[in-house]
Amino acid sequence: MVNHPPDHLHRSLTRGEFRRLVLEEAVDFLRDLRLREEAKQGDEFVKREPSPLLRRLTTAQRVAQVRDLLKHLVEDYPHLAPVQETLAPIIAVLADSDRSALLLVDAMNDLMASRARHLPDQVNTGADAFRILADAERVVIQCDPRPSQGDAALRAALDEQAADQRMMAAVTHACDRLRARTLHPTSDEVTAIRTAYALIEKGVPVPSAYQSLGTSGFRAVQTFLSIADPGEGHLNVTVRAEELLAGVAVHVEHIDRDKEADKEKVEPYRLPAPIHAARVRLWVGNRTPVTAFIGRPVFESGTFAFDLLKTAHLHASACSVMFANGIADCKIGIERMKASQAVSFMNALVGNVQRDPERQYLSAAFNINTPIVDDLEPGCDATKPVEDPFELGRLGIRIAVRGGFDKVAWDGASNKIPSDPIIEQLSHAEFVTLIHEAHENGLETYISAGLRPEHMARCVETGVDGVGIGTSLHYRDPVTKLMGELKPAAIREVLTRRDEAAGTLFGRAAKFLARLDRMYFEGILAKADNPTRLELFAALRDRDAETCQKILDAMTCGAKPGTRRVTPSSATHPLVARAARLVAAGDGDIMLKHTHGTHATRELVSAVGSAARRHDLERLRELLC
Repeated sequence: MVNHPPDHLHRSLTRGEFRRLVLEEAVDFLRDLRLREEAKQGDEFVKREPSPLLRRLTTAQRVAQVRDLLKHLVEDYPHLAPVQETLAPIIAVLADSDRSALLLVDAMNDLMASRARHLPDQVNTGADAFRILADAERVVIQCDPRPSQGDAALRAALDEQAADQRMMAAVTHACDRLRARTLHPTSDEVTAIRTAYALIEKGVPVPSAYQSLGTSGFRAVQTFLSIADPGEGHLNVTVRAEELLAGVAVHVEHIDRDKEADKEKVEPYRLPAPIHAARVRLWVGNRTPVTAFIGRPVFESGTFAFDLLKTAHLHASACSVMFANGIADCKIGIERMKASQAVSFMNALVGNVQRDPERQYLSAAFNINTPIVDDLEPGCDATKPVEDPFELGRLGIRIAVRGGFDKVAWDGASNKIPSDPIIEQLSHAEFVTLIHEAHENGLETYISAGLRPEHMARCVETGVDGVGIGTSLHYRDPVTKLMGELKPAAIREVLTRRDEAAGTLFGRAAKFLARLDRMYFEGILAKADNPTRLELFAALRDRDAETCQKILDAMTCGAKPGTRRVTPSSATHPLVARAARLVAAGDGDIMLKHTHGTHATRELVSAVGSAARRHDLERLRELLC
């Protein structure tokens, strides 16, 4: 156990976090060595490669990257063979995920000693304000907090930032209290709220205690309703009433088309003002998730390869601003690209956005009326786009998985205002199939376009995770089609119909299928239960009430206790909750044992349990994702 002097600042890192940063330092060291050697080749040095797009690498991929950089460095510059001799044992330590934090600190020190030998001008060997301490499990960075004359301005700025954050947290708490008691703010509270709005405009982030969307099949409400508004309607209506937030994702997006029906000219949904999104989050606090629409990629030159870097950085920046304010989901329109290009764009976005990847989702939105060329597999006919809405939905699942996104959204917007309801554009069987296939691939799901209260039962009975609804909940000018204020009575009606549908036989069957599909994806479903999962899917797809009832009775009334897991608290990190499910199921004859082997599964369960107890999220990502 590392002791912390009471007057010292300290930051604790898990083994997984520290291991990753040592690997990143190793990458930079090897690249700096290569740059030095290349600079020796002539009086003028011209960098030969442009800065690449950032990609999110796993720890194993980072280890492989270090080895590859070292191998090619020594091949090109044989006189650097001593570097390989020094780094080989360091890399061996970093490649072993079971090494203690003490050994990882030793590896970092050895790496920096090597840098000091080979690049002495880049390392200061004198004293500094930090101390690195460790025990077997954690690394602690300690800093002497005593101010000096040189850092007085910095400390004043930090004190001001801390005061700003306390103010924002106090306002969020006041908004929650006002909503719970159905009170209007006093004049003093109005002043405080307006002060918080001003802080948002200065760039002060909303406190990070936000609510995520949770995990399909394991949350209290299976089908969230995403109530869409550009922001002001939410501030005036949605966030003011506790009853309007139950099982709701407060969705911020610009939903007016400004009298232009052609969706090729004007997106049916567009990026809202980030200030509005932050204000909504301030009011919502951690009561329920807040989500946002970002939009389709912007291509200027018409050449995908030229536009990819700017477009990926542009969208990553927009998403990062939203995520910094506790937005739980950012939706990106996947249009105007071939399938392979969409995967490249999405991978670049994943690598550049700043977020908690398990609590803040990236959603890939596919319009089922907009054809996409499928060139993902060898031999595909890349000259003929996929046009069938159901097949476009299936293609969206494949693209979302390969692109590294967390959620697939199907939209049915067309050039009609309002659009035809998406639930009527595909059959019940087709929607159940799409959602089932997405769930067993680990994706959250969402549908939107033209939906009204009377469609809620049909949506819920598919097992979909989210339903976007906005136009029908607003007052609307019958001539211009422009949106007015939100209608509280319409929101109450849609919530009532959603809740009624969730309690029906097909509603309960859909939720239970979502749970089984998620367990299948995680590998924790008992092998003997997989045929029943597929039988339930077929029964729900075919609206076979008798079979649905039989399966629900058998699996939820004592015969199959493994499926009746307690839903974790919403405060539990999703990775930790997933780890708990695996540990709880690990003794059974689960699917993982048949895909990975019994011995490997036992080792995985043991490693996951150990990482979960340490709350080592980086290690859990390495093991589970």
